[in-house]
Amino acid sequence: MKRFLAVAILIVSVTIGVSGLSFASDSGAAFLKIGSGARPSALGGNFVGLADDVNAINWNPGGLGQIKERELSAMYASWLADMNYEYAAYAQPLSGNITVGGSVTMLQSGDMEKRSDTRERLGTFSATDSCGTIAIAKKIHDNASFGVGLKIINQKIDDESATGFALDLGGVFGTSVPNLKMGVALRNLGPKMKFISEGYNLPVTAAVGFNYGLPKLNLTSDLNYFDSTMTFGVGAEFKLASMLGLDLGYKIGKDNKLGGTTGVSAGLVFNLSKINLAYAWVPYGELQDTHRISLGVKF
Repeated sequence: MKRFLAVAILIVSVTIGVSGLSFASDSGAAFLKIGSGARPSALGGNFVGLADDVNAINWNPGGLGQIKERELSAMYASWLADMNYEYAAYAQPLSGNITVGGSVTMLQSGDMEKRSDTRERLGTFSATDSCGTIAIAKKIHDNASFGVGLKIINQKIDDESATGFALDLGGVFGTSVPNLKMGVALRNLGPKMKFISEGYNLPVTAAVGFNYGLPKLNLTSDLNYFDSTMTFGVGAEFKLASMLGLDLGYKIGKDNKLGGTTGVSAGLVFNLSKINLAYAWVPYGELQDTHRISLGVKF
């Protein structure tokens, strides 16, 4: 017990302490901030303290230690400006209370018109952002697990590209309050990426989250710090029936300036034996609504 509490305190200290050092407001690789998985997205991104499925790979790698069987998930999202966001992840428990996992995310634009300095048409080009992650978590106590993820990031526009690396750290552990878990995560910690001659920081994010879990209800809340700003959100997951769940979320942050229903999110989860289908609606005010759908299986 003392060992996992010491590790938990260390992660919290690092998460808070690093916030004043490397959380630049001019970060690039913005696609890394897009929520992966329809279920976490429907909860408003309030998943750091919950992190109990394969999506933990990209939210809080420590949560992988809670997984009890193999999980495979794939998601498609109709993103802003007619872009497509795709994501796939796999996690597998091993002996020794160790779980490993991996994921791939990709954001693709459609064809865009290419012109010279004199506005002459030169055909079309496209842009693609991608990230591959491998993660490992160790369950060191019934109520505590910690993990790390390594990311390989690539951004490509026409014939130019940039490649970078980043680390994710995280943990999930119980508290003295019954049914209450706490999660901490530090995501996208890495050196600057360089595109042609321009360098830019990664969107380093520190997050602390809580989840109060009951048999038919999860109440979640996350506090995130990135790009020199803070966001706070709450989420609720209701088990309406054995095959149906309802997810709701709300987040307060700079995106709320987009107006409309920005900050609100909602979704449904359909469960059939070990197969689940999840849908999430996440609006961005004046820009447009986004829709995400995930298909998952446990085996």
